[in-house]
Amino acid sequence: MKHLLAAMVVAVGAGGVAGADSTWHVGVDARTDLGTHPGRLAVGMRHCVWDGTLVVDPMAVLDGEHDLDALAEWYPDERFALLFGWRWTAISVAEGILHQQRSLLGLTAVGPSFFGKRVRTSASLELETLWVKHGADTQTEWIGINRNFMDHVGLGLFVRVEYAL
Repeated sequence: MKHLLAAMVVAVGAGGVAGADSTWHVGVDARTDLGTHPGRLAVGMRHCVWDGTLVVDPMAVLDGEHDLDALAEWYPDERFALLFGWRWTAISVAEGILHQQRSLLGLTAVGPSFFGKRVRTSASLELETLWVKHGADTQTEWIGINRNFMDHVGLGLFVRVEYAL
């Protein structure tokens, strides 16, 4: 996880030219998939054609399930982006903490902006792949090509409303 975060920082920093604008943003994600909580908080930085975002789960204090997303988006166009990242999930169970590691790959469509482009909207579709589950006195389970393969792959849709600082 530390290596992924470091790579995202380098990618965001190396993506533009000297003197280009960098914009920090904070926002809220509303999700449709059942694998994560429906409302999550996002904080990130956009620099030229790159955007790096961390998405945290404030509902973890209520039910012991937490998702942390480290996302990067590359904007080859002003209206669309390629999304990729990593999701770490920690689920509190009777035997301890069950950890799950997922890769994320998707597309982002930019929606309308308001208040001089300070409030921005977007919608993203992501394909998530569960690579490994471990912890909580359970056997480590890696993705496999068998009849349970589809249990390791899922689609998610989320809408983000963010404020550019």
